[in-house]
Amino acid sequence: MHSLRTAVYLRNRCAKGCTGVEVMSNDHGLVTVRSAHAGLELRPTELLIFGKARGGTPLMQDRQTAGIDLPLKALAWEDAEGTELLVGKAAS
Repeated sequence: MHSLRTAVYLRNRCAKGCTGVEVMSNDHGLVTVRSAHAGLELRPTELLIFGKARGGTPLMQDRQTAGIDLPLKALAWEDAEGTELLVGKAAS
């Protein structure tokens, strides 16, 4: 099962030189914090954004519309039962 802990592992692994991609952005749970500041409740959620110009640029050179799917993203969250999940969107 994938989890918030998996998201943290991916972030740390890529920060240390994951082959081909790097973490471009990580909200470190900021989505959850900002929701609370707005008076809204959101279970733990973390957004990771991955990419690397050396990987994305050739894809866009070959098929420029590939840019709509870049950068790659993963979302980790905790559901109502406390199960931690990780999802990403398949490129089209």
